[in-house]
Amino acid sequence: MKIVSILLLSISLCITAYSKEDNPTKIAETFFEDFRKLGDTFDPKITDLYSDNAIIKIVRIYPNDTQKTMVIPAPKYKKLIRMAIPVAKQRGDTSSFKNIKYSMENDNYRIIATRHSNLKNYDSTYSLLLKKDENDNILIIEELIESKP
Repeated sequence: MKIVSILLLSISLCITAYSKEDNPTKIAETFFEDFRKLGDTFDPKITDLYSDNAIIKIVRIYPNDTQKTMVIPAPKYKKLIRMAIPVAKQRGDTSSFKNIKYSMENDNYRIIATRHSNLKNYDSTYSLLLKKDENDNILIIEELIESKP
């Protein structure tokens, strides 16, 4: 009886530890929920979620199917976000997301979704790559955005 109790306790502890600490889907889901809330409320704290070394890649797709790719350093991108927030808020420029998928890439978390621009009414591919820093904070290390004029 004692062995069975110890075994059941061990199994219970393992399941609890996994569900709280090692569930990558839950970690990425929680991060993305927070990210979206900050974006939806036009909170400049959203920039705190980006690593200073993050890679921001924006592919602009024009009506004639030509594309222009821009890579923006994280510090510049953070500054641009802070400057754009008042204008975006005034215009009601928000996004919604669907088809959200979470996965692991090495020790990082990948989020891929379809982003809908509520202002311009189009769908596009959207991706974030997240990584834990030395303090166990989850930060964006890569953002891939498709946009249309």
